[in-house]
Amino acid sequence: MKIKLVSLLLLVSFSNVIIGQNNDLDNFKKFLPYIIKGLQQPKPEKQLDENTSGVFQKPWEVKKLQDSEIQDIVKKIIDNKRFKVKKDYTGEWKLDFFSKLKNFESIKEIYKSNGALSNTFVQVSEIKILDEANNSAYFINKNKSIKNNESKKLEFNSGQIHTTFPIIKEYSNLNGGIKITLKEYSKINYKAFQKNDTDIEFNLGDIKNIKLLRIDKNKAYFILPKIVDNIEITSTNVKNETHSSQSKSKIPKKVYDFATKDNLTDESINSFIKNLSKQDVYENYQILIYETNGIIDSLYIYLKSNPIDLASKTIEIKL
Repeated sequence: MKIKLVSLLLLVSFSNVIIGQNNDLDNFKKFLPYIIKGLQQPKPEKQLDENTSGVFQKPWEVKKLQDSEIQDIVKKIIDNKRFKVKKDYTGEWKLDFFSKLKNFESIKEIYKSNGALSNTFVQVSEIKILDEANNSAYFINKNKSIKNNESKKLEFNSGQIHTTFPIIKEYSNLNGGIKITLKEYSKINYKAFQKNDTDIEFNLGDIKNIKLLRIDKNKAYFILPKIVDNIEITSTNVKNETHSSQSKSKIPKKVYDFATKDNLTDESINSFIKNLSKQDVYENYQILIYETNGIIDSLYIYLKSNPIDLASKTIEIKL
């Protein structure tokens, strides 16, 4: 398959449309002419800074947390919690939640923490935010926010977790609570590649018939059998150091194949878009393009699954 080198800025911007607005075909089609024309206009290769973020700690080799470590993490999350009412960049009021495990003294400590916690996350649920009169202050919008009986997943970043909850207005006093559950993935499927690997078909857990097309300097190209949201990719240099910046973009294979043809006209593009089906966009093969800030020597694609509960506690909200 002929792959053209293209700037991924446009693809990254619109991949959220493909995934985030799942089954909203009309909305996707509105953006499609820009995606196609972006693929038609390859950009010059950008300068790679080759910055790294420490030696890659392979998640499938990370040790399981011990009971004492689990209890210590939960205790520190509670002890170091912070709630604050603030207005975000959109002008909407939010209850900001932040916590950290410790103050790290070096970048190496941060890398070590990120590796040790790479298979864990915090699930927030049972969200209850009340005003002085014990009325709900939680702004529930089904299009923008989770509901009270739903949950959200918080990844550790440098030993920190952070999220916001929408509230109706500015409040000086709030009470209530949120339930936090420390969870750990019990299963990780992975596949490793080297820079010269091409046209390799493989499975990743329950996802069958994935194909690595090729690795080209700082980019890698895959074919997925369908839209898959939770695949992770990490690339390293010759020293096994992780590249510090990366992005993934997905585009339906049928769209990609059409967009990389020669001599397309507005008429042919409009005709193609008109006949594009929901199955073409959301259920059939996808092109996955991975791009990073350095030359890829080794590449790892992996899928974490089967999260298990380690410990749960309710954090009190009191402002």
